[in-house]
Amino acid sequence: MTLPALLIQQLRQNSYQNWLRVPVCTSEGLSWTSTSRAEVERQISGMVVRLYALGVGEGVKVAICADTCAEWLLLDLAVLSLRGIVVGIYPTLPAEDIIHQLNDSESELLFVQDDSMAEKLKPYLDELETVCHVFALCESQTFPQIMPAEPDLELFERLAAQVQPTDVATLIYTSGTTGNSKGVVLKHAHLVSALRSSAELFPLRKGDRSIIYLPMAHILQRFVVYRALIDDVEGAVSPSLEYLPEVIQSIRPHLLVVVPRVLEKILNRAEQAAIERGDFAHLIFRWAMKVAYKVGNSDLPKSQRLMLQAQVAERLVFSKIRDGLGGHLRCILSGAAPLSPKISAIFWGMGLQVVEGWGLSESCGPATLINPEQYQLGSVGRILDSLSIRRSIEGELQLKGESLFEEYWKQAAATEAAFTEDGWFKTGDIGHIDEDGYVWITGRIKDLIVTAGGKNIAPQPIELLLNQIGDVHTVVLGDNRPYLIALFAPENTLSDGPSESKIKSHVHKINLTLPRYAQIKRWAILSEAFHPENGLLTPTLKPKRNAIQKTHSRLIESLYSESRTIISP
Repeated sequence: MTLPALLIQQLRQNSYQNWLRVPVCTSEGLSWTSTSRAEVERQISGMVVRLYALGVGEGVKVAICADTCAEWLLLDLAVLSLRGIVVGIYPTLPAEDIIHQLNDSESELLFVQDDSMAEKLKPYLDELETVCHVFALCESQTFPQIMPAEPDLELFERLAAQVQPTDVATLIYTSGTTGNSKGVVLKHAHLVSALRSSAELFPLRKGDRSIIYLPMAHILQRFVVYRALIDDVEGAVSPSLEYLPEVIQSIRPHLLVVVPRVLEKILNRAEQAAIERGDFAHLIFRWAMKVAYKVGNSDLPKSQRLMLQAQVAERLVFSKIRDGLGGHLRCILSGAAPLSPKISAIFWGMGLQVVEGWGLSESCGPATLINPEQYQLGSVGRILDSLSIRRSIEGELQLKGESLFEEYWKQAAATEAAFTEDGWFKTGDIGHIDEDGYVWITGRIKDLIVTAGGKNIAPQPIELLLNQIGDVHTVVLGDNRPYLIALFAPENTLSDGPSESKIKSHVHKINLTLPRYAQIKRWAILSEAFHPENGLLTPTLKPKRNAIQKTHSRLIESLYSESRTIISP
């Protein structure tokens, strides 16, 4: 089975049922155009005809460097139906990194968003080695806009039938937190295996609605879109992340796929609304969040008094938050980064299931998923049937199976280094597997901090605790140093973030929960946010620790040479 085969099978079931909602943004607000399965098939068929005429066929690499939009999704499915290979590239990457990935992948066609990306890449176009054609997905003054040709359903079906499970479907470039990114080679067989096994562990309901807003260049959003090739669900494309609250209210989704920062923003937004209503409303909100945590924490006892408190909190706070999320939201799927167990427990306590998973581009997205009926706070769930998992002596989790990649693009040495001698993929994640098969992640091997005193410390759990103050992005450092330090960057350059006194109090509170060797001894507030454009975050919002240490080296040295907490200029 291949992705195009699943696509045709899905589109021809209930062909007049809506499958995709496309946004229309005007001065009067946001509205939607609903697209039936039959119309989606016609649009993809027309794009197949257009791409076929441009020479897209078996093994031709087609790069898409654009924000998430309906055109991205339809172009992706059209290229796959021609036995082409889709190369998704983050538009937020520096231009030099985009050029590197285009040349490394040997892409022949490039599709960009509009003139904004044209301006970004224009000085570097002469450096492209293999790209023959550049098109825009939207109206552009620089590049011709790609438009579907007259649909030919017979040609579409005939070409899609030629796609083989062993064909390469896509190259997904790794985030490159510790060096140059690598192209993960994923075949149709890998992706279909992952889709089917995830559907068995976490089935969706007929008629479910979801929102497409995460970067399509990332495996998580692509995987979720492909799940619609199996499940009878409808997707709505958000114009941008900024529109997400309005889109949620309008679409009223049953399922929402998020990165953990989105859940933090939801709680921060709800608390800010309570603050605006006055001190008493804020006090009630804080009390309700404590109740939600106790109710949602599977490790804590549930007394009759607690459950009575939960009933009151439900009327005063929980129901209002759920209404703000559309009123129909049943399940939140969190991935791409570690989720704070506290935040997970709060959402569960408010009546919203948080399904956490763990995986990598190399595993086609999820390797594990939580079954909502067998929830374990802090666990990322059980392994999918398409994979096997084991733990090495050093504590590293390793994978093998049908939905696992086989190689990095043109990097034989990196591929060999990624696997053990007996063929298990070394994920680089540290964790353990309990007797019931639940997987628990505790950190990354490459991120482990070894202090001058010889203590091994995973920074991610500490960063999750520090980030709970809100509106910050925290990085903990201290490798080969006598103690740990923390850098607090504002979430964005337009926000001031928490005050010095608030951070000081929060750090003190978190330190009380940590052993002495893992406590934060010094910290600093940065004036500039971490983001992909300045090279301090990956496109999936993971910190590039080496780049951060290099950029702020003088500040870091001062934190170890001075006996005071400082704020950077």
